[in-house]
Amino acid sequence: MEIIAQRSGERHPGVSPAPGLACKVAARVAAGRVGFGIGGRPDGFPVPRFRNMLHGFTGAKCVLATRLDVECDPATATEGSDAWFAASASGIACAELELGAVAQASADADLVLLLDDAGQRLVGEFAKWQFGGGAAPGAVGARRLTYDLPPSVARAFDPRGAGLPMRVPVLVTRERQAFATMVAQLLTITGAGCATPGGISCVLLERGFASPKSHGQYLAAFLAGRHDSGNCAAEREIDLRLAQAATWSRHPDVAIEAAMSLVLRGKQEPGIQALQLLLASERPHGDQYKAAFYLAQLGDPSGYGALVNAMHSSISHYRLMAVRHALAFSPYQGQVVEGIRVDLRSLLAERIGDPDPLVRAELAYFMNEMDVPRQMSRA
Repeated sequence: MEIIAQRSGERHPGVSPAPGLACKVAARVAAGRVGFGIGGRPDGFPVPRFRNMLHGFTGAKCVLATRLDVECDPATATEGSDAWFAASASGIACAELELGAVAQASADADLVLLLDDAGQRLVGEFAKWQFGGGAAPGAVGARRLTYDLPPSVARAFDPRGAGLPMRVPVLVTRERQAFATMVAQLLTITGAGCATPGGISCVLLERGFASPKSHGQYLAAFLAGRHDSGNCAAEREIDLRLAQAATWSRHPDVAIEAAMSLVLRGKQEPGIQALQLLLASERPHGDQYKAAFYLAQLGDPSGYGALVNAMHSSISHYRLMAVRHALAFSPYQGQVVEGIRVDLRSLLAERIGDPDPLVRAELAYFMNEMDVPRQMSRA
């Protein structure tokens, strides 16, 4: 199957004076076999490959034509994997490429970096859909990696911030359920091989932060806020890593997770400030919905508009993510936030007729999680 997506470009913040990039991407899902991971087991991650790349300049603007082949291991594919790629792969790749900048003098090198970033973003978003990132065990496509991790890994989960007044308990439960899977992902990405007897180590987190793969950095940023090694010196180093990632990471999902982990580790002021800046970012598809999701748990519902925007995104993956993250705003139901009334029942009901079957399928699970059907029957 092939999908053609056309997007107009704009410059990545901080990259100047190179012109923006417009891209045209053809996406094909290929049933290739991939074997990576611990003990020779397939790790389940897709392998994006951009092929037949051609580019040229129209005035100051670079136009790119390339084919995106996404190779997955059929042995680890779950219900909906092909549908996810068909609906979202080209849109996510184009959205990332649009942020890039290409100068005529260094076009080849610039494009290689842009395509690498786009591929990493695609892998990361797929992993959030299939392995976590707000997914619950009953969601379509959600699965847990089956590596033989010691029971201590699951027990290592530390629900820091569980006492925050707006942190809905079911969200902490989601994080607990995803914890061991995300450790398994990080072990795979970093090649660390196994978890320590005590659960996860600060060394593993350090490897994640230093990983050239943005999803490894994302996992480290998430896990650092849900684990306490008990080693004060190592914990101080992790705090420093989180502060750097929250402020300087060019990957918005990494920065957002790092900022929330700072809050959960007691560094509330810098963490909240970073989340507010990330929410205010004008970067297209900058995961503002996720910053809004975390701020809502901290008593600040000002990002509700970002959730609404994601719920109406042209890329179905972001509509699905908005459905998964809407629960954080349930304590604010009926309130007016930045001129918009929080009405989760109506917002979710809009997605009943979503053109993507994956969004429709997951909607039922998350509506039930929020008890929306019963609420709607009483409305």
